[in-house]
Amino acid sequence: MPEARVSRAVVWALVVEGLVAVILASAILDLRMHAAEERTTGVNARGLRGTLRLEKPAGWRRVMVAGGSAAFSSGLPWPTTFPYYLEQTLNQRWREGWGGFYTNVVNVAAAGDGAASYPATLAHYASFAPDLICLYDGYSGTGSPNGVRGGSSVYARTGYVPLLPRLLSKEPAWYASGPARIDPLLDDATAGDPSCGAASASYCGAMLDAVAWARGRGLGVVVASPPFVSRRHAVQQASLAAALAVRFGGDARVRYASLGRAIDLHDPKMSADGVYPTAAGNQTLAESLVDIIFAALRAQQQTEMEREGMSRAGVVHAAARPKPSRSGDVFR
Repeated sequence: MPEARVSRAVVWALVVEGLVAVILASAILDLRMHAAEERTTGVNARGLRGTLRLEKPAGWRRVMVAGGSAAFSSGLPWPTTFPYYLEQTLNQRWREGWGGFYTNVVNVAAAGDGAASYPATLAHYASFAPDLICLYDGYSGTGSPNGVRGGSSVYARTGYVPLLPRLLSKEPAWYASGPARIDPLLDDATAGDPSCGAASASYCGAMLDAVAWARGRGLGVVVASPPFVSRRHAVQQASLAAALAVRFGGDARVRYASLGRAIDLHDPKMSADGVYPTAAGNQTLAESLVDIIFAALRAQQQTEMEREGMSRAGVVHAAARPKPSRSGDVFR
């Protein structure tokens, strides 16, 4: 009997050791897949485009870009996406608006995400400590509050986006390139009013909620429309700009930038499919937005300086106050 028990214990120990080895090997393989994909058309371990950079060095500024397919730039290598070009452009020292500091741009957009997912996405990646939020909306409409990444239980619990299950199932990744995803509401063949006061009410409400989330945390916001894909899209975005003015019109930290006509989507040099920009198109869009981002970062910096000045003044004022007497709380 003792020998049988020992044998069973050895078997279980070997089974556990084998499982641990499989898990470690799978994790290493998954990380290597991320390392290869993040430099091309895939995502890094946090489900973001580009090389993963968690810490923000002292003195740096960080812009967090949230959005859908337009910001994510499915099918394009990372160095040809809109957020990548925006970072490069923001750090060109010869520009008149350059603020004297390095600006890092983090792209938390996801292909297929709609406006309803932006608050949850911003909250999930809040640890990146952005100084400014840029909502570069796509064409997917309101969408789901959880976003496309929310379908992964591993991501929901750990923030890690596994690639190996997708490889084994042979299913296309959520970030894989494919046909343009456009909300039917934006199709010019669709009847009805596409404005915020009508068919786009839920979409505009979700966008306003995303702005409110950022402002509630002291962050400046730039809402940027992508190039217009239709006349209805232009109407929708004009009504969104009006809705932002009504709700945040007195807030200098909220800005709207229309890139609707910054490029011509019918120009094959700017867009290969008439919807999503090419590398040249993304570069032009970044050029069109850079001065607005500069202004927003300056406003953020000014607010922080004023807040720091008030804090210091409070400390000095407190130090200068007379001390209470020992006999009570009456100042003499």
